[in-house]
Amino acid sequence: MGVFLAAKSPAAAERIGLEIVEAIFTLDRLPNLGAPMRKRPGLRKLVHRQWLIIYRVNASAALVEIIRIWDSRRDPVKLRT
Repeated sequence: MGVFLAAKSPAAAERIGLEIVEAIFTLDRLPNLGAPMRKRPGLRKLVHRQWLIIYRVNASAALVEIIRIWDSRRDPVKLRT
């Protein structure tokens, strides 16, 4: 995301990046905010604009692990790899 968008508009890349980081920080307070992923047990997804923030909650460690940030406009088959 960052490289492509930054080449076109550095300011837009920074703005979107900060929005995504803000959405991720929300998970610190509300770790189960995102919907469970049906085909990926243990993973959840939070949607921000067209971005999917895929993450796992480790309750015993009080930790949210970000697995991937995915542009939902891309081919979903590639997400499975």
